[in-house]
Amino acid sequence: MTTQTNQAPSPWPGSEYSAQLDWDLDDVGTLPDLAGKLTATGEQLLAAHVAGWTLVAPMSDGRLHARRQSRRMRGRAPVSPVGIPSGDLAPRLRWRLRIVDEPFDERSDRLTVEAATATPWLLARGDRLEQLSGPEIDADTLARVQPQFGPGEAGDRRWALVSARIGPSKDLIAEGSRLRLHAVVDGVVLRTVETLGHRHAADRATDLPAAAGAYRRLAAAAMAMHHAGGRLGAIDDGFVVVEYPAR
Repeated sequence: MTTQTNQAPSPWPGSEYSAQLDWDLDDVGTLPDLAGKLTATGEQLLAAHVAGWTLVAPMSDGRLHARRQSRRMRGRAPVSPVGIPSGDLAPRLRWRLRIVDEPFDERSDRLTVEAATATPWLLARGDRLEQLSGPEIDADTLARVQPQFGPGEAGDRRWALVSARIGPSKDLIAEGSRLRLHAVVDGVVLRTVETLGHRHAADRATDLPAAAGAYRRLAAAAMAMHHAGGRLGAIDDGFVVVEYPAR
């Protein structure tokens, strides 16, 4: 932890600054490139905080609106020093349940219980989801999945529960579904496609250090995906598509 004051040079001109932090990523070709852009954005936000800038409103959809007091006012009432986190931050991705039930076609593989024996399988019984087979699902995970996936939606079909490569999110994949976003390797269903939502990374941040931390954690997630074998597939409408080999 390092301590800074607001007497540093400002990265932005004037006393009011607005921007859409939805970068021009045309020159980004790899996940490390993306992580570098995200890290640089976090560093700029921290520099602005140190120079005395504050958010006018919470971050939303990548929109930033900040103000800075005049030099005279900053001299009369300097901002109290604030601790700035230093070093690497751990990835922090939000929980999300993705339900996959895609019609099968003869050109694609489809999911079967027999092929995915090392994957947890669930079945709706009455008003509850119960595990049928595969590695044991912990009670906390099942408690989070249950409210987001009602028995009426499940019917009497079997569903595979699949973890994200990076982060806490899960997929529920219907038996017989086409395997477009997943592959089965040695009985385990693996994601072959994941996304990073860079435009919404700092949503609801109420100060610049919090926004900076969000972008730095997203950079860490991009690098974790890179180290897990992911590669940048596409960038579209505020989302980064990450593709993994089917292994």
